[in-house]
Amino acid sequence: MRKAAIATALALLLALPACGGRTDEKARAAGITPANALGFLSVSLDPSIEQKRNLLSIARRFPDAQVRDDFEENRDELLSTILREAGLDYERDVKPWLGSELAVAVLPGTSGPQPLVAVLIEQDDEDAAKAAIDKANAQAQADGGTPIAYRVLDDFVVATDGADQALAQQTLDAFTAQAERDEGDLSRSKEFADVVDQLHGDRLLLGWVDGKEAMRVIGQFLDAGDFPVEGLVQQATTAAFDVHAARSAVVLEAVGRSTAEGRTGKPALTEGLPQGSYGAFTIFDIGQTLREGLRAVFGTGGDPLAELRRQTGIDVERDLLSWMGGESVLVAAPGPTGQAFPQVGLVVEPTDRAAAEAAVPRLRQALQGLGSAIGGGVQPAIGLFDDRVVIASSPAYMEQLSRDATPSFGESDVYRSVLGEQSSDATRMQFVLDIDAIRATFEAFMPASDRTEYEQETKRNVEPFDAVGLVFHRDGDFDRVELTVTFD
Repeated sequence: MRKAAIATALALLLALPACGGRTDEKARAAGITPANALGFLSVSLDPSIEQKRNLLSIARRFPDAQVRDDFEENRDELLSTILREAGLDYERDVKPWLGSELAVAVLPGTSGPQPLVAVLIEQDDEDAAKAAIDKANAQAQADGGTPIAYRVLDDFVVATDGADQALAQQTLDAFTAQAERDEGDLSRSKEFADVVDQLHGDRLLLGWVDGKEAMRVIGQFLDAGDFPVEGLVQQATTAAFDVHAARSAVVLEAVGRSTAEGRTGKPALTEGLPQGSYGAFTIFDIGQTLREGLRAVFGTGGDPLAELRRQTGIDVERDLLSWMGGESVLVAAPGPTGQAFPQVGLVVEPTDRAAAEAAVPRLRQALQGLGSAIGGGVQPAIGLFDDRVVIASSPAYMEQLSRDATPSFGESDVYRSVLGEQSSDATRMQFVLDIDAIRATFEAFMPASDRTEYEQETKRNVEPFDAVGLVFHRDGDFDRVELTVTFD
């Protein structure tokens, strides 16, 4: 029995470093933040063992980072540097009471458009926390600076700028009223929980925003004639994001309530690109996306594309958007042997073949003029094939992009490492960049006069970067975005 218990305990200890439980926001700063907040940002000062391990693993790949083997030592050194300017000794004045969370909350103003901003610091020793802040205030007054207005509420110090006493009072009163209640806080609000619960459970940083209300507040400080906010308010939604560390990657994940019915699909053209491509930017229904963007920025009046039509003779709506409702992918790849300039192509799935056939001659004529203007051996070419229209920087590259490649870009380690399962049948937009391949090309064509300095000063801090990927896709009632940076 005793041996079995020891074996079980050892197994649990071995498993512990890989564990990272879901964050309970009710027990954190969101639990004393009023539910009418416009925005909220929370940083974990003591993340899970898994997050610490992954962060240290990534940081050690950069020789100039001077990272220590212990996460707490690195954190303490950073905080010591920051707090030294406030006249505080971190080890003596702050560390003894500092908890595991630092947050910032923004509330709507109670007597005007000016929002209320507060910093929430988790504390383990109320008396020590008060002593440290009082010391910082004394230093600020001696230096002619601005004091901090604060209160200790539950397990948090809630602090705000004390320059405007009336505004500071409103801010602290709002948090005091919420702390005295057992419900109605931000963490329990549907607008917060619905999106935050969709995120990675074990995180380093969490952000949340009520997009519509935040844009309305911003609009009160802008001239609507110069920057029409109403269109952006209509497109805004409640959204949240987190940052977390994977074994060899840093990931930013964001999710928001879907507000548009833009077309989605599987990025088949992208996955069929030649392996070895530098990168690809993919979007579905580029026409609708462009229309929505122009409407949000310029409203319903005016014609921002009129100048392009006058200069080139291309009617964007007729010649492009009318048939570009499927997948469109912009791709770059290494140039021919001995050429530093990359090959570039645009591959489009036509949703109206007749319109595409009519547009190709007009586009070909425009491209001929463009090739003459660019020079440098660039020979733009356009072709209509069975399932795609291809515009490329040369006829040879157009032919290469006219069919699915073997091996393909979608089968590459780069593509799978930064997109993985996130590249789905409901993709709206995605971006992949092979940083390692671009670096290798840059080094190959670097002038000899710059090589020594690059090798000594820069290369060792660039080499760890492998790839970056961004994907935007529909997931039920939500739109999801995931940005991933991987490291060698």
